Amino acid sequence: MTADVYAGDDDQNRAGTSPTTVAMSVIRLRADAGPDVLFRVAAQLNLLNCAPVRFVLEQGSASDVIVKAHVAGCSEASLDLVCRKLERLTCVYEVDREFTC
Repeated sequence: MTADVYAGDDDQNRAGTSPTTVAMSVIRLRADAGPDVLFRVAAQLNLLNCAPVRFVLEQGSASDVIVKAHVAGCSEASLDLVCRKLERLTCVYEVDREFTC
């Protein structure tokens, strides 16, 4: 994985540290219901380099959607990076994550 120096990921350069793998995590977000919202969210989730175990996109109100992505086997650092990148998307209102294991 490449460090994102603009997001403060330069601490991954320390020798001897092994990434902590999370068994299961859920990324929840609320975004604008534009026609390209699925593509924008999926492009950021692609940075995890693992397919979501479960992915749900539901219409919230008339103008927004709720996305829940269940991912497994990813490092805690990569999940944090992806959540920060999702927060920067202009169509995303809020991002929440839950580490279940």
